[in-house]
Amino acid sequence: MGLISMYVLQIHITSSTIETIGVGAFNGLYTIGCLILAGNRISNISGHAFSGILNIGEIIIEHNHIRHLETEALLNNADAS
Repeated sequence: MGLISMYVLQIHITSSTIETIGVGAFNGLYTIGCLILAGNRISNISGHAFSGILNIGEIIIEHNHIRHLETEALLNNADAS
């Protein structure tokens, strides 16, 4: 069963071996109060990594190894049509 029209107060993923946040990684989570991805091994955040999310209160990505952050990753990707 997929996540449909879901509001999540907080997602907390730290001290893991995550290296890449791919396209649509959080698809189906329409509102996230706080997304904490601190202290991982993230080096790449793909364009549209947060596509489908209509509202994010805060993203914390400190203490990672980010080398590549596509501009599209931080744009509002809501379908305006």
